Amino acid sequence: AKIYQFYGKAILSLCMLEAIHEKHPSQPVVWYELGNVHLAVGNKNKSIDFFQKAIDLEPSFNAAKLGREKSLKMSGVGCIFRKLFKKS
Repeated sequence: AKIYQFYGKAILSLCMLEAIHEKHPSQPVVWYELGNVHLAVGNKNKSIDFFQKAIDLEPSFNAAKLGREKSLKMSGVGCIFRKLFKKS
């Protein structure tokens, strides 16, 4: 799937990952890769959900945490949360 993504074939990558996901839904790396592909094609909100699911399955999955943070920043949500929780 990564090779398709590398060559700009995100849709093929997505199809391959979805097929893998059906067989291995409890594998955090599959959720993570789905998040990466959705982020690459501009589905920021969907990518956040996929990265979060990877984190739920593997709480120490730092790459998924970084992906989620990047998605949040790109969607503008990260900025809102920082403003809400910023200490005065």
